[in-house]
Amino acid sequence: MKKQVIAIAATSLFVAAVMLSSCNNVNQKESADRKVEREKEDLQDARKEASLEAQSLTSEDLNKFKDEAEVLIKKNETRIVELRNKMKESGNALDEKRQKRIAELEEQNWELRTRINSFDIKSGNWQEFKREFDHDMEQIGKSLEDLTVDNKD
Repeated sequence: MKKQVIAIAATSLFVAAVMLSSCNNVNQKESADRKVEREKEDLQDARKEASLEAQSLTSEDLNKFKDEAEVLIKKNETRIVELRNKMKESGNALDEKRQKRIAELEEQNWELRTRINSFDIKSGNWQEFKREFDHDMEQIGKSLEDLTVDNKD
C-alpha cells in the first residue's frame, strides 16, 4: 500500500510539474507572439516615416539632379555639334557611319532630357531612376568620346 501511495504521489507530482511547465510555455509563447506583433508594428511605422522622409529629400534631390543633368545634356549637345562640324571638314569615307551614330546619340540625349523632365517622385522609384539615368548618361558620354577619338585618326 505504501508503494501505491508513493507511486500515486510521484505520478501526481510529475503530472503537476508537466502542467505547470506547459502553462509557462503557453504564457511565454503568448508573450513572444505579442512582442513579435509589436515589433512588426514598429517596423511598419519606421518604414512609413522613412518613406515620408525620403520623399521630402527626393524632391530636393530631384531638382538638384535635374539641374546637373541639364548641364551634362547641354555639354553632350555641344560635343555633337563639334563632331558634326569636324565631319564636314574631314571628308572621310567613314563619315556616313559616324553621321548615323551621331544622330543616334543626339536622339538618346534628347530622350534623356525628356525622361528627366517627365519624372515624377510619386510615380517612380527615385533611386532606381537615378541609377539608370546616370548609367545612360555615362554611356552617351563614352560614345561621344569614342567618336572624338576615332575622328582624330
